[in-house]
Amino acid sequence: MSDPGGVSIVIPVMNNAAVTYQCLRSIVEHTPAGRYEIIVVDNGSHDATADLLARVRGVRIIRNETNRGYGAACNQGAAEARGTSLLFLNNDAFPLSGWLEPLCGALAHEATIGAVGPQLLYPDGRLQEAGAIIWSDGRGWNYGRADDPLRSQYRYRRDVDYCSGACLLVRRALFQRIGGFDPRFSPAYYEDADLCLEIRRLGYRVVYQPASRVVHVEGLTAGGDRDSGFKRFQELHRARFVEKHAAVLAGQYPPDARLVFRARDRRPGKRILIVDHTVPSPDRDAGSVRAVVLLELLGELGHKVMLIPNDRTLREPHTETLRQLGVEVLGRVPITEYILRHVRDFDLMIFCRAMVALKFLPMVAARGDRPPLIFDTVDLHYLREARQALAENSSIVAAEAGLTRAVELALVRASDVTWVVSPQEADLLRKEDPAARIEIIPTVHTLRDDVPPFPERRDLLFIGSFRHTPNRDAVAHFVAEIFPRITCKVPGVRFLVVGPDPPEAIRRLASADVQILGHVKDVEPVFDQARVFVARSGTGPASRGRSATALAWGLPVVTTTIGAEGMALVHRAHALIADDPEAFARAVVELYGDPALWTRLAASGRRHVAAHFSRERARSVLEATVRQLTGA
Repeated sequence: MSDPGGVSIVIPVMNNAAVTYQCLRSIVEHTPAGRYEIIVVDNGSHDATADLLARVRGVRIIRNETNRGYGAACNQGAAEARGTSLLFLNNDAFPLSGWLEPLCGALAHEATIGAVGPQLLYPDGRLQEAGAIIWSDGRGWNYGRADDPLRSQYRYRRDVDYCSGACLLVRRALFQRIGGFDPRFSPAYYEDADLCLEIRRLGYRVVYQPASRVVHVEGLTAGGDRDSGFKRFQELHRARFVEKHAAVLAGQYPPDARLVFRARDRRPGKRILIVDHTVPSPDRDAGSVRAVVLLELLGELGHKVMLIPNDRTLREPHTETLRQLGVEVLGRVPITEYILRHVRDFDLMIFCRAMVALKFLPMVAARGDRPPLIFDTVDLHYLREARQALAENSSIVAAEAGLTRAVELALVRASDVTWVVSPQEADLLRKEDPAARIEIIPTVHTLRDDVPPFPERRDLLFIGSFRHTPNRDAVAHFVAEIFPRITCKVPGVRFLVVGPDPPEAIRRLASADVQILGHVKDVEPVFDQARVFVARSGTGPASRGRSATALAWGLPVVTTTIGAEGMALVHRAHALIADDPEAFARAVVELYGDPALWTRLAASGRRHVAAHFSRERARSVLEATVRQLTGA
């Protein structure tokens, strides 16, 4: 093992030489070299195991004259280990490709995790275990046993009661602190459950990691007869386990299959269901950035969160990112049926965006056994549509705005709390319905310290999703009415347009000076390249999220009064604000050519975001809302 912080894989064996060979071969084939050592503890094998191990290179071998049992053998191997982590592996467990990194990553990135286990599979591909539940009587429940391992409920990372010792990664220092596997459970059974409860007793978490997969031939090592062999110890040791952990078990769920939905996840907070229009894609729109941050914060507060995308599409890699955050993402489920079946299993339900909320929120609101309901507007659609109707002098758009207003206000009244993203929207809804409880959950942005300076930048930047009509209008208007006024003052300047799904009308605007870049997965280099961010919006705060991102990343902004709405921006203090095309062009030209003004706004913009759009502020509002609604 070349990495001193690597993993010591401890494998207790007793006979079954061919199986042990397959286990070792699977490790070598599916694990990066140099990250691990293998310690095999031979518990008195009397078959060809000794001959096999003698021919295997790079494996440290401990031999016992008799079978000392699983726990004692593991303790022997751990005593000889050199890695910072110990991975206990049955010899009838066969790792699959990419198995080790997700396990090690959990320990490396979260100091509160003490042990982590993989998804265990039967050789035929069925699920053997997705983490395990301990009932109040000390019996274990292998969650998901014999089910399809690809079902959503088995594919997200979560805290569990325990993970099987067939494959369990543990911090070495923590294992030593506990004293290893308890000898009272020798020779077999309940050692793993006992160890995990001891880990939790010391304040650490035990985590199931489905990104790691291991095939386990269950029963091959211990046999399957409960009245003979090692299996006879199962009930005996359960009694010892109950005696040792009586206080903890008193707080466990009683043995009841109907309680599995709640018992499968150990997080101490509330069970929260969120229904949104799609899996958030933070590389494609600002609303998704806010959605992911809210999911992260709810998880940090200890809540178990389930997300149902209304389009039932599990977009990757975004779905897997959420699953690794501990969010259960449901795909192809009958949404209405699922919500009604589990309405009493949730402590809180959040419905996002008016058109999605309209489908589900009213039917839940009508039930007497429902949990508290939150309507997350994301942004007020009727406000934007009303402005668009005014700008276009369109009675048709005005009628649509009136219908949207009626829908959104009805959802506000049917909900216990309504979320908006700005003080202006909060004030508007409070005037519409003084009895409504309105709370502001702003967009959240992370500051950057390594901001490229003025001389290293050039060009103008616009970012926004073209699924959003105001963004199409804004770009078309800028290119036609404003950009020519700028290029005559700043020859050679380019307008960079970033955003997914640009329609043909936008693509036709491309030229040497206007670059339609479309979707850019990593926008940070584009932000660092540009000198001025332009947020031109005439009907609503469509680019507010990206404007705040620009400010957080040290890129000064020129925007309109409406574009600045809800951000508390002050002209010339945090950004330049101008409405008519001539004034907007002059502001861009001034900022583009004035290093002192640029540097001052870059610094003040970052301070402004820190004051108004921080994670801490959003977290405090979320924490208070959940506590007040659920009594947590």
